Amino acid sequence: GFSLPWGMGEAQQTGPPKHPAEFGQHPPGTSLKPQRDLFGTPFGPLFSTNTGAKYVHLAEFRRISPRDAPRVMGRVSREGKFPIGELDGRRMLRYRLNMSAETKTPCVLSRKIIGQGRFLQLEELVWRDSGGTERLWENAARTASIGQTASGGAALMICWLEPSDRLLLVRQFRPPAGGLVIEFPAGLIDADEIPSHAAARELLEETGYTGTIVRAWPAAYNTPGLSSEMTFTVTMRIDERSKENLSAHARPEDEEEIEVLLVARAEIADFIGRQQTAGVQFDSKVIAYCSGLFSEDGR
Repeated sequence: GFSLPWGMGEAQQTGPPKHPAEFGQHPPGTSLKPQRDLFGTPFGPLFSTNTGAKYVHLAEFRRISPRDAPRVMGRVSREGKFPIGELDGRRMLRYRLNMSAETKTPCVLSRKIIGQGRFLQLEELVWRDSGGTERLWENAARTASIGQTASGGAALMICWLEPSDRLLLVRQFRPPAGGLVIEFPAGLIDADEIPSHAAARELLEETGYTGTIVRAWPAAYNTPGLSSEMTFTVTMRIDERSKENLSAHARPEDEEEIEVLLVARAEIADFIGRQQTAGVQFDSKVIAYCSGLFSEDGR
């Protein structure tokens, strides 16, 4: 705990401060009735008919920086909100910091569906920030019929063909982008699937290739400021000499028009430039991954 002078004289307490009347510092009948906010903080300004003193809302002190504390405490005292000497600035600041430590973890309080289509729904979230303020956020999510597994809602495959050392990409028309977009092969994880099985299935459907998972990465958010969807990413090796891969044949769904692209490692930068010049867009995950293949000097 900590000690904080809160009443007249030397009255102190350990733990959250109480109202002055709770210390017995004022005779019975004094008009001091404390209110408390969500964090149990005394709420005001409060007024004592006996002393004529006002007690300021402690939220004011949560905004005081250590550098400004002495100046602000002096101003508050001069304005008569506290009897001179009743509050110690350093101890009040310590109380403010302790209170803030209890509210540093933001959290979502509730979700409400405010619009829904066949595959997506729009949610309104109520969340609380680190200062205790409740705020609103709009979020896109997959509908319950699509669902998400514990590991993520989609599987994404980063695949290299061996021995040619070529990166496997796909190009398809994306209506929200209004044009062609180059991406990694990816697809939704079925409700009864584990992510690794979904990765193998989607790779075969979209490209016709089969591969071996080299590394599985933790599920991660795609656009956390917009959507709650998560993606399970795997790195795969494709043996282009195997019988099944020599005669690879894609099996896309009816509404999918997917073109398979194989890009040599040494040609990736030029490939991206040519595609952008031609008006083709890129999934940001492709750009992020490819940028990591090169050092800062471009080599």
